[in-house]
Amino acid sequence: MQNRRNMSCLLSILLLLGGIVWTAGAEELRMLMTQGSTTDQAVAEFKQMIQQKYQVELNVTVNYWVEPKEIYQALKNKTVEIISCPHNIAKDPDFKLISGKLVLPVDLANVPNYKDIIPALQKPDYLTEGDSVYGVSYAYAPYGLAYNSAMFTEPPISWAVLWDPQYAGKYAISSGVYELNALITGMALGLDKSKLGDFASINTPEFQEKLTVLAKNAGAMWTATDTAAELQGKALAAAWGYSFQELKTKGEEWRFAEPKEGTSVGIGSFLISHTLRDNPTMKKIAEEWLNFAISPDYQKNIILGAYFPVNLTIKDSIDPALAAYYHLDDPNYFKDRMIPWPMLDKKTRAAFELFWKKATR
Repeated sequence: MQNRRNMSCLLSILLLLGGIVWTAGAEELRMLMTQGSTTDQAVAEFKQMIQQKYQVELNVTVNYWVEPKEIYQALKNKTVEIISCPHNIAKDPDFKLISGKLVLPVDLANVPNYKDIIPALQKPDYLTEGDSVYGVSYAYAPYGLAYNSAMFTEPPISWAVLWDPQYAGKYAISSGVYELNALITGMALGLDKSKLGDFASINTPEFQEKLTVLAKNAGAMWTATDTAAELQGKALAAAWGYSFQELKTKGEEWRFAEPKEGTSVGIGSFLISHTLRDNPTMKKIAEEWLNFAISPDYQKNIILGAYFPVNLTIKDSIDPALAAYYHLDDPNYFKDRMIPWPMLDKKTRAAFELFWKKATR
């Protein structure tokens, strides 16, 4: 009886001091991910690390979303602990992940690798509310201006090249990400980046006509990701770059240009679900995942090749040509050259979709 009373007193003291009592046993960690953001091997390594560090056995379930609304539904239904999503989702008025308290602030003291990521991605507006940060960006993907190096003596310098009559039928774009085609149309028109997601700026005959020309003169359109089949033999493309390696095996060297207007980019971020609000043990373990995902090993082994990495310290441990390709030697490259996709309200998103449907009739 005395021992039991002593144990109760000890637990009470620990709770009063804000301490966390780590206990052995299995815990569930459910992840809803973007395709390419993790692998089974990475999850296995993470589970082993947590077992060794906290003596906690994890049962990890990884699923992948197709539509962003699946993220919102999983959070509302309390069926997920960690989500991976594009940067413009967290504050989207349709989902309200942050203002609706569906995700938790991150304790950056538990994410020591955070200091090593691209400065522009530290405490960004799209993940920050007041003094709180609600996620960690782990990768980014430019929808870039790609060119076949054999067909250019100098890289193109502007998105306007896609409207040059000599390249009609000689470029490929996406048929699926119509919002991004609208963004590059706005950039080619000379719109300021702050106006690219503004309804009044794009709701003009000039914009709609230019978008229609972009669609009509495309020699090929790809859907989810660019492939060699669509780009081979072309001069230009708006692309993610996934096809470049296969194109190289077919004798074509494709590269990304640096258009003067900038390049639209999506940023992948990990956020922690409100389901862990009253579970400090698992919240800290979730923060361990965020730290793990921006570690040098994860960035080199998982992110590199699928996306652009965010941890600048890996530049000294990878091929110099690869480090140069990802601009890891320039901490200001992202800030100076990338334009994060704007958060679109319902009216503007509907307009982009309508304009694209008209353009592709």
